[in-house]
Amino acid sequence: MLSAAFSFIFLSFLPLSYESKYTIIIFNFLFVALTFPLNGELKTKSAMLMIGNIVCLFGNLLFSLFFAALIYYFGESLKTVYVFLNPFLNLLWIVSLWSVTLAALASSDESRRRRLAS
Repeated sequence: MLSAAFSFIFLSFLPLSYESKYTIIIFNFLFVALTFPLNGELKTKSAMLMIGNIVCLFGNLLFSLFFAALIYYFGESLKTVYVFLNPFLNLLWIVSLWSVTLAALASSDESRRRRLAS
């Protein structure tokens, strides 16, 4: 619940670009739909969701600032490159964070089994 409130604050009160808002919405929907049914602790899942939201914000901010500098130096034609690269770079960090989350859930599940076995 805390992670959902955290996401709502990001989406409602911070001045974010539309790309960042849509990416966070898509990430949260996919993360909750695909990760929360898996075995593992709720606090681990919520922490990974909040980390994902922070990574999304900083990643989109850095990427947009980088491309703003490139557009300033090389011209307006790079806006087309930004439009095409932005979804692919967002997909890259989403898949990376998804795999880290699965690894964290698997390790927490394995450690819980070891504690129960001993």
